[in-house]
Amino acid sequence: MITVHAEPDQLRKVMDAFRRGGGEGKPIMTQMVVSWGTTEEEALHEAHQQWAPNLIGGDVNWELRRPSDFNLAK
Repeated sequence: MITVHAEPDQLRKVMDAFRRGGGEGKPIMTQMVVSWGTTEEEALHEAHQQWAPNLIGGDVNWELRRPSDFNLAK
């Protein structure tokens, strides 16, 4: 199972359900995104630049045709 970061309680529920559903003994991998900068302001700016398109949600991400279409700072 591969999943992205979630609150610990929610993630625990997902992992428990996976194990109960036949995943016992299989690997579980999670992802956590970290933004780093020389200042907190720089790190926040970089996080917005890299991850803002993920906030859109829904089907719109499938409809964007070019990487530049994801640029929310236009």
